[in-house]
Amino acid sequence: TQRIEDSYADLDGVLSLCNVEHLSVYCLTIEEGTALWRDVKSGKVGVYDEDEQERFLRALWRRTAELGFEHYEISNFAKGGQYSRHNTVYWKSGDYLGLGSGAASTIEGAHLEQTQSFVQYCKGPAFSGYEVEYTTVSERIEEYLMMGLRTRWGIDKGQFARRFGCSFDELFGHVLVSFEKNWYMDNQQTFAMTEDGWMLHDEVLLRLVMEIPQSLDRT
Repeated sequence: TQRIEDSYADLDGVLSLCNVEHLSVYCLTIEEGTALWRDVKSGKVGVYDEDEQERFLRALWRRTAELGFEHYEISNFAKGGQYSRHNTVYWKSGDYLGLGSGAASTIEGAHLEQTQSFVQYCKGPAFSGYEVEYTTVSERIEEYLMMGLRTRWGIDKGQFARRFGCSFDELFGHVLVSFEKNWYMDNQQTFAMTEDGWMLHDEVLLRLVMEIPQSLDRT
């Protein structure tokens, strides 16, 4: 099992090699059927439980802050505003075009997936092999919340209203009062999660999603 001290050493080692302006820190995901999954299941390899993972993450978050990094997204840190341009498009639910075998795209709320193998893609007509999934208004709101609440900027209420034709406060104001005050920051312009709130991102998202009226899909 990785120790916090080991991660500090890894971090310091990387920073000593170059002028790092961006870092990503993720918890380990163990995929079923892999060799690591079998070792964990058999007890050969130990992993942290949720409480230990939280302690580990908070320690790393403190360390990155001491080193001058801004914690601008749940798993991402930057110096001098050097945010990931690529991922910021996802976090702001923007449009993006993926080209090539297996590529994914999102354009005006529709999800496109290129399903051809590399050989089929090379031999097929241009822009063939795409499957399209059209999303509903409630699904788009859910995606917008899921991605936006990952960032320190959170939800821009004006943009939310322009995008979906409804008020964030009217939809979710009554459920926000059930949240702990240290989970979020809320004002007339924005709603965003704190680091404490990020630890409960999935729970917060679920509570909000449960309040999205399905009638929006019929307007």
